[in-house]
Amino acid sequence: MFSKKQLEVLQCYAQENPKILICSGAKRSGKTFILTYIFLAQIAKFKNQGLSFIIGGSTQASIRRNILDDVEKILGKELKLDKTNAVDIFGNKVYCFDGANADSWKKIRGFTGASAYLNEATALHDTFIKEAISRCSYPGARILMDTNPENPMHTVKKDYIDKSGQRLSNGQLNIKAFNFSLFDNTFLNKEYIESIIKSTPSGMFTDRDIYGKTLAA
Repeated sequence: MFSKKQLEVLQCYAQENPKILICSGAKRSGKTFILTYIFLAQIAKFKNQGLSFIIGGSTQASIRRNILDDVEKILGKELKLDKTNAVDIFGNKVYCFDGANADSWKKIRGFTGASAYLNEATALHDTFIKEAISRCSYPGARILMDTNPENPMHTVKKDYIDKSGQRLSNGQLNIKAFNFSLFDNTFLNKEYIESIIKSTPSGMFTDRDIYGKTLAA
């Protein structure tokens, strides 16, 4: 069900339980699926408590495409958002926010979250990311992020990915980041992988899209 790299991420969540867990790297490498699975596990920890959870994405359409479609497959049921762009999962409310614009953070102002999943984090506005993190103040809340490679000076890399391994004064792991390459997705068809490799321009595009490296354009 899971690749070796996905199992590493799952094991880290189960054993070290970092407050901020990040999966970055190549497209189609399996990082979004494993974080969606972990996000559901996180919601299940607070089953039937009526708490609020956050999903942040660049648009409502990308949230549906990247996360909710997989949630439906995992749960085996259709999910319909209500008029507040929220859905009930395991007796809790999961709110979906588009966070690409400079004023997106205002949508979650005053919100108290039990955890958040920020999809395509480098496509979200920095103020939205920081606001979402600050809003997850419920005891046991966790932050999950996935992203494709971006500029090395991007705030997601500088403020979070580069701080992987950071611990709190009590020893709690605060931030853990995993990097994925295309080869980490062992479920992909070999012909597809070969085609992608041969059709991807060499240099920056290969380093980013195949090996998941963060490089300047």
